[in-house]
Amino acid sequence: MSLSIDQISHRRYLKSSTWQKIRTTALDHYGKICNKCGEYANDVHHLYYPEVQGEETIESLEVLCRDCHEAIHGIQRGNGCSEVVHIQSLYNYLTEKHKKIISEKLNVPICLVFMCDSLDGKRARNMAVKMLNVGGYYGLEKKYEDEKYLTLEESRARQSKEKRKEAKKRKAWEKLLLNSDPRLRGKLTKKNEKVYSSEA
Repeated sequence: MSLSIDQISHRRYLKSSTWQKIRTTALDHYGKICNKCGEYANDVHHLYYPEVQGEETIESLEVLCRDCHEAIHGIQRGNGCSEVVHIQSLYNYLTEKHKKIISEKLNVPICLVFMCDSLDGKRARNMAVKMLNVGGYYGLEKKYEDEKYLTLEESRARQSKEKRKEAKKRKAWEKLLLNSDPRLRGKLTKKNEKVYSSEA
């Protein structure tokens, strides 16, 4: 796998004395305890990156154990971002340690509730979201009562199909009006005609 210029630059920066000082400051400030699971930790993770390397603030960093750090970066690599992921991906990226912590807090095995539309299921998913630095999840919201749960892609595809259908109806109606009364043509701007033709 080839690295981008930004990734190469970031890896070099992580070996620099500037980063080592910032890293030591973060470890001294937060202590060597993982912010996600509470176990011993020695990794310093960027919650967000500064515009200029070396200008990190203490608030932009957190201390993590190796397992939690790898899980967070794993989901970012797998999803391309950490804003929203499918519920199945969320579960898959949890480490055994994460699953054990969630199960203990809920007093029920995570595998029994994680995919359920129940209060325990919601709590388990919300804990996973915090552990993996993810903004949210999708895959459980029912879009249509008579159908299975839709994924984000399925939902977007359906919305797109419905928009195209509406555009075709509008275009057909405009065409019918124009054929019945050619004087209406002037009332339709070229912009509208362009929109209708692009939506069809």
